[in-house]
Amino acid sequence: SKQHGGLGLIQSALLHKLCRFTMEGDVAGVRINPPVVEFIDIVPNEQYKCTLTVQNISRASKIIKFHAPTTSEFKLKVRNPDRPVASGLEVVATVDFQTDKNDDFKDRVILLVDEDVVEIPLYAFTPSPIMVLHGPIDYGMVVADSRILTRETVVENHGSMPGEFKVKYNGALPITITPASGTVEPRSYQIIRIEFATKDPGTFEEEVEVRLEGQEPRTLVIKGCVVEQRLHLQNKDSEPLECVKFGPTFYGTDCIETGYLYNEGPKEISFVAILDEGGVGEEAGVDLTKSTAATLAIADKERARGSTNPLTSLVTAIPNQGVVGPYQRVPIHFRFAPRFSSAEIGWKGLTKSPPRQDYALYMRFEMIGSREGMVTRDSLDGSTRNGVTGVEVAITATALPIVVNLSPYNALDFYDCPVGEHVDALCTLRNESTMLPLTYKFRKIAHYTSTPYKGKIGPGEAQDIVFSFAPKQVGNLRSKMIMDIVGFRANEDDPARLMKQAVHSFPVELSGTGQPLVKKRDPRFNPGITPLVVGETGQFVDVTFSDAKPYTPRAAVLNSTKTSIHTPKTLTGSREDRNALVAYPNDRAGSIRPSDRREKYRTIFTKAERHTFVDPDYAYTEEEEQKKHDHKQKYIGFLREQRANREKMKMEREFVELNNKVDMGMKPASGLRPPKVKDKDTVTVGEPGPLPNEKTRLLSTRELREAERTATVRPVSEGLNAIPTTPQEKSDCKKKLTPQELHQVVIGPPTIEFGEVCLRSTSVKELNIMNNLNQYIRVVVDIDCSELRQTSPLSQVVPPCAKAQLPLIFESNHRGRFQRSVTYTVNGHHTHHVLVMAEVVPVALELSAAELMVKPFPGMPADAGLRGTVTLHNKRNYPAEFQWHPILGERGMAFSIRPASGTVDAFKDLDCEVVFHPSYLAPEEGEFNLLVNGGGTEHLKCSAKLGQTAVQFVERRILFGSVPINMTTTRTALLHNTSQHHAYFQVVDPNPFPGLTVSPIHGAVPVGGYAELKIELTPNAVIKFDT
Repeated sequence: SKQHGGLGLIQSALLHKLCRFTMEGDVAGVRINPPVVEFIDIVPNEQYKCTLTVQNISRASKIIKFHAPTTSEFKLKVRNPDRPVASGLEVVATVDFQTDKNDDFKDRVILLVDEDVVEIPLYAFTPSPIMVLHGPIDYGMVVADSRILTRETVVENHGSMPGEFKVKYNGALPITITPASGTVEPRSYQIIRIEFATKDPGTFEEEVEVRLEGQEPRTLVIKGCVVEQRLHLQNKDSEPLECVKFGPTFYGTDCIETGYLYNEGPKEISFVAILDEGGVGEEAGVDLTKSTAATLAIADKERARGSTNPLTSLVTAIPNQGVVGPYQRVPIHFRFAPRFSSAEIGWKGLTKSPPRQDYALYMRFEMIGSREGMVTRDSLDGSTRNGVTGVEVAITATALPIVVNLSPYNALDFYDCPVGEHVDALCTLRNESTMLPLTYKFRKIAHYTSTPYKGKIGPGEAQDIVFSFAPKQVGNLRSKMIMDIVGFRANEDDPARLMKQAVHSFPVELSGTGQPLVKKRDPRFNPGITPLVVGETGQFVDVTFSDAKPYTPRAAVLNSTKTSIHTPKTLTGSREDRNALVAYPNDRAGSIRPSDRREKYRTIFTKAERHTFVDPDYAYTEEEEQKKHDHKQKYIGFLREQRANREKMKMEREFVELNNKVDMGMKPASGLRPPKVKDKDTVTVGEPGPLPNEKTRLLSTRELREAERTATVRPVSEGLNAIPTTPQEKSDCKKKLTPQELHQVVIGPPTIEFGEVCLRSTSVKELNIMNNLNQYIRVVVDIDCSELRQTSPLSQVVPPCAKAQLPLIFESNHRGRFQRSVTYTVNGHHTHHVLVMAEVVPVALELSAAELMVKPFPGMPADAGLRGTVTLHNKRNYPAEFQWHPILGERGMAFSIRPASGTVDAFKDLDCEVVFHPSYLAPEEGEFNLLVNGGGTEHLKCSAKLGQTAVQFVERRILFGSVPINMTTTRTALLHNTSQHHAYFQVVDPNPFPGLTVSPIHGAVPVGGYAELKIELTPNAVIKFDT
């Protein structure tokens, strides 16, 4: 107990032996102070005084008269006023108390106020404890997370004597009260600690019986409301969301559905989303429109065509981890992103469209905390699982291929088209999907256009597309017009918003030839005045005789057609004459030195060939040209000869190599040409792009199980550091883990049950730590109770992908229930707890049976007795020392137990042999007490069951004949046992008359055996007898 500092006024009154003023009373227009006169802690033969004041608080005068108490112990000293007491005045009286008895007293003082009678109680109390219990205990609203909550109440002793208290709780709730009994010193208080384990949800109001010394039993109310911390998935209308239905979705596109995660509890929680991969009822990548037989028949072929992205990339939730506040509702965006990767096997995998695939998956949102591992959880049924809290949602979706058909062909040839003109081709674009519409858009390229260049086609519908070829240049114009299929892709910055993107592209091969438009440049002749910058004749005047008719720039040319006197007959009307260039007057510089020496110019009248001048300073003559050609042919001939020699030598070597029985001089595969690979058949396989939902990838139960199985198989890491030492350990152990990383750190079990633990004995349970991360973690356990003070080490640095154990050592010196929350911290940031429970009991032994009956065993000798076995079971964790104490009856004890004392080790058994020592006088029942050192007493009742016997004398008469006086004569009698059990006998009268004795008095006759009776006769007188 501790001194209480809040009782200053009461303690002052007690120390000065004054009365205690409890309250002020106003009655009948007067104020009585104090309204009750109490004398506390009275001692015999000692005088006590108390001043009593009566004040007139009314507006009129009052007649106030005091009348003394009736008992002799209370005396009243007062002077009653003769006149009425005016308003505001008071009358003072003194109450004295003195007694020679050690008892409590009570009386009253009669006060007359005008015609009103008022009683003022008088009390006197001997020294005694005045116990006050504060209550009730209200835990309020708490979460059912197996945490130990502690509340305190106070038992105060306002008296001057020590007071005892006792608290007893008989309810079924996990409530522990310490101390349950004790003594409170005078003017002090005792703190009572009440611990409650929040395991089962519900509202409770328990009554605890409290006995305070000197008072009637009373009750202490303990109440509270335990709520289960639950997660709920809801839709936008706050209704339960049990299934997220994405519906059909094209490969390469994303689909988003929104739900809301609701925290129904008064505590902030961390959550993580986990994909239940491989669970019951899962359907992943099957076509539900086909029969089972058809699906199994084409399963291998479908796998050879390619595969979709992993399930953890196919489906995700954003956010997939986080924190939800009390009664908070946060949006969760479910995303379905199907992708198909074609297999690189053969050519068919590059052309066939991916198959339809239906999905039925399950996703769980779990709370972060101490829990069982995935492997351990699978081995438990629903009633014994610990730490499995969360909500599950089903997900259904269908992945469809994008199938479009451009008819009649996806390759169009427009053939020839003049530059500046256009050629059109009509095609039909059909959407082969019967479930989803299709949005397309053609990219712009040179020379080709499509109308319309974008649009939307409904399920199973078609649309006409006009492709146009309008060449802008001359030549063979071959190109590919890319048709993009537009779909929705998720925006990584805003998970609730979708963006339009090209998800698939289909090429349309277009080819055509641009033909030129030939424009002839008309000659431009000078009309008469010759400009300085052009020739004298004009521009572009290289005109043949056949083309000269439309141009009549010179009168000479007009007249040349009218005469043919000077024209040679061999050239008249010949093709050579018509194709020859006209040598106009004043163009000698251009006609005698043309750009090509082989061009021929003829005059307009005589058609004579104009001489062509070759300047040897700037050009080769014909002789030089021939010499140059001969020199070149010499080297060409030399190179051809060398090549012919090399080919001949190569053929000779090949003949030597191939001149055998197998090849017979023929080169294998000679003359075969490999097929030519076209550009359209060449597919460049680049690096695979990043999978969708890579940043928001879900944890998978399959991955967690594999990681835990790997860590479980490994031996437990021992000799771990208590603090990080290396730079890598220091860096890792400072990191703040995300909820997804915390979920991969398995620390458990959530409830560590020591069971029954003996007083002052130690019991060890392991706290398992499984680190499935690729980094170091540090786990620190906080022990705040003396029962677990021997636990060591309290800190461990666990390596990556390793398993460790932290032993919790329990020892208690107090009987009763023990429950405590042991908190642990991961990396100094994340704090959780496990519940430690134990029942502290004394050492005890259990008997295999409370009653034991021993029976005869065939073949045992008669002196072996009847034997049986009782087993002592020590089901507790401490060796038990015992002793057997027989309970002696009126006829004694015929049973014995061995060993009579000893020790039974913890969780061991010991067999004790019970032996019944039979005789004719032996009692067939016996009792033993089993005394356990430091424990209780057990009772064993033993009984013996003897079989039926048949015993008879071999000779019925014994003849002594004549015997001498004062001398002993001996005869023998035999007993024969003809039964199957040993027989036990007693001689009823061993001395039938003086001088005749029979011995032994009692004994045993074995089965089928004999027992000898010795009869001695010693007569002291002459007698004759027959007995």
